[in-house]
Amino acid sequence: MAASGAPSVARRCATALSSRHACEIDGQWGSPTDWSVRMVRGAVIDELALSVDDLLAALAENWRELASLEMPINEGSSLLAFANEVLLQPLLGACLQLWLVERAPLAVGCERTDPGERDEWSEWSILSGDDWRDLVDAELIRLGHPRRAELKDGDEFAWQLADARAAHHAAQGRTAAVAASIVRTSGWPGDRALITSLAERAVDLAMPRIGDVDPDTDNDEIIDEIKAELTPSDEVLLQWLGDPSFGTLSDGCSATGEEALRDAADWLIWRVCNDAVEFVCAIGRPRTATA
Repeated sequence: MAASGAPSVARRCATALSSRHACEIDGQWGSPTDWSVRMVRGAVIDELALSVDDLLAALAENWRELASLEMPINEGSSLLAFANEVLLQPLLGACLQLWLVERAPLAVGCERTDPGERDEWSEWSILSGDDWRDLVDAELIRLGHPRRAELKDGDEFAWQLADARAAHHAAQGRTAAVAASIVRTSGWPGDRALITSLAERAVDLAMPRIGDVDPDTDNDEIIDEIKAELTPSDEVLLQWLGDPSFGTLSDGCSATGEEALRDAADWLIWRVCNDAVEFVCAIGRPRTATA
């Protein structure tokens, strides 16, 4: 991703593309089509042998200069989307222009191969809705407390999951097993070292608060206090950028790269803290739902 080599990369990719295809132009808008953009993106990624890890590492290396730049509009909300906008898109734009120069463009609809999508470059979100409920059903079975009644909403799923974790902990006495359950129901797609460490610490910090939690409230103050203890320094937070699961976590609508980094961390830490506190609440709550 060295900036000094970008022009030669763009030139090589454009030459290779023009030897096989002409750039396709949308006649209505006079701009390259999505197909052309995907072709250029694939060519550049292949030329650089670029991975998600590489792009996030380049973002971390240049973070001080890039953090205040704006997030892309309608192109994703993860740190990977930000890295794509500020590091990769300028190179893709140069390649597209050179491709147009080297060979006359095609009109839309001409026969051409489709480069397809690259799944490993996609974003993910901490699961919710139907996908999360399916995961909870599997986790309840794993904990030995399968769901026996129809649950009306996500809150009831969360309560039964917390009850099952409390019952499992009562039988096994292992907080690490509770943390592992929190990780499994997060939807975390890659190496779990980062989120496992957070979940284990969140459970350990929540356990001494058994006498403080109120099973009938959201316990937001306690969650925020635990979250504050888990929030890392700026230096550590920047290291998290190297984790592709964290880097592809989509969390909302941040305005800049710096906001995206903090928002992703806030959402991740809040989620594990919330699950840890719900588990502690369930310890003092009758577990009729898992009986």
